[in-house]
Amino acid sequence: ERLAQRVKNTLESYRLELRSLPREEQTEHQHRIRGLEEGFKQAKAQIEWKRLDTEAAASAIAGPSGGGAADLEAGSSGPMTLEQAVATSDKIQDESKASISRSLGMVLQAEQVGIITLQKMHEQEEQMARIAEDVEDVKANIARGKKLVSQIAKGAARDRCTQALCVLITVAILIMLTLA
Repeated sequence: ERLAQRVKNTLESYRLELRSLPREEQTEHQHRIRGLEEGFKQAKAQIEWKRLDTEAAASAIAGPSGGGAADLEAGSSGPMTLEQAVATSDKIQDESKASISRSLGMVLQAEQVGIITLQKMHEQEEQMARIAEDVEDVKANIARGKKLVSQIAKGAARDRCTQALCVLITVAILIMLTLA
């Protein structure tokens, strides 16, 4: 009974810890809890059946036949003896302990995975912030480059106009000289 209470307390603690997890992880752990509870219920049912078998065997031994040990040896394929029931219940309890230990190990592993994932997410967020800064720098450089190109284009257009004006003046002077 004490072990059963410890199992209940452990499952309740697991349920409480589950509340602090994100929604995505909660469903997976809820399935695990249900599986553990089913295993616990089955173990309790098996222990109860073994207890009933033991009581039936004890009443058969103390019954009207009075055979005692002869009945016990003859009934080895029948109900379990008290020692067999205790051994079976101890085995089931040990298996339950091992199962709970494995479950706790899995919980600890899941917690470690969560911590590592959180660290990696923070690193990636920092990296994305640096990339965003670099993108802003590139955008600023592109804007400056566009301004410079437009200034150069304006200067080139002025130079073409100046060259065309010089050509017209030269042609006008040549025409005046030839007419004079």
